[in-house]
Amino acid sequence: MQFKFKRSVLLAVILVGQTGCISDSNGTDYPSYISIVENNPLATGFDFPISPGEMDGWKEPPEASESWDESSYLVHREDGIHAAIDFFRDDGTNEGDYEIWAIADGVVVDIVYDREAYPDRHDGGNRDSGWGNLILVQHDYEENGILKRVWSQYAHCQTIEVELNDVVQRNQRIGMIGNTDGVVGTEYWTDHLHFELRTSNLSADAWPESIGLKTDAQVAEHYTHPLAFIRAHR
Repeated sequence: MQFKFKRSVLLAVILVGQTGCISDSNGTDYPSYISIVENNPLATGFDFPISPGEMDGWKEPPEASESWDESSYLVHREDGIHAAIDFFRDDGTNEGDYEIWAIADGVVVDIVYDREAYPDRHDGGNRDSGWGNLILVQHDYEENGILKRVWSQYAHCQTIEVELNDVVQRNQRIGMIGNTDGVVGTEYWTDHLHFELRTSNLSADAWPESIGLKTDAQVAEHYTHPLAFIRAHR
């Protein structure tokens, strides 16, 4: 089921102490942590962000030990550790328009607009560099009576169809899959969804290497395997 409506709400937040910043090429600092939203509607289950909510027609990257596949979780690349799963079509084509679905109920806590896709909404900095359009959603859920949080990050989106502070529902369309990357004139990859699942309130454009996470153990303190988590919380 697809939800066509959007709801914005006033939400109480608590400001988390800043432990570092991301600096762009212009010397502008962006906080690597964002505020945590309180009183967030509880998620009662999680689905995959594509197809809708399933993996049908999408490649599942191999384990990180097969390091030749840069789309898999915890692969070590020249630019640092890849703390995400990249979703590609099984047939290797870009034919058709593919929707991005919120994996669970939550609230949109950070958005980055690509300079080419949204020139009127781009903030003028380099948060979109390497990322393009970015959406970050906070999800609260209960496990064994304990309140927990995860943050889902959706990158390289063709479109962004939510606003900051929107409350979203599981399987709600929030954008379209694309290949934006914030670098003018650069289109060198197949359309895909770069998808992260974080256990810390990192900003949408946080990248492990840029915030000092250089080992698998360090990354595991802030990220979790997206597919394994979703399968355990259907």
